[in-house]
Amino acid sequence: IISEQDASDIATNELSAMKIIQTRLGLLDNKPIWEVTLKNENNTLTYYYIDASTGQWVKTISNI
Repeated sequence: IISEQDASDIATNELSAMKIIQTRLGLLDNKPIWEVTLKNENNTLTYYYIDASTGQWVKTISNI
């Protein structure tokens, strides 16, 4: 499993213009994921899901 810091680093590398609010471990479709919550410049939230086992991007939910 990748660390919380690794998950945060992956998200900031992909979405560099955003500020990380929190990173937490969770489940998505019964698979462990890191959910990284980021705040955009226009004050909306983005959720960036990373597979906790491989470090690969899984899903992004934007402009909430």
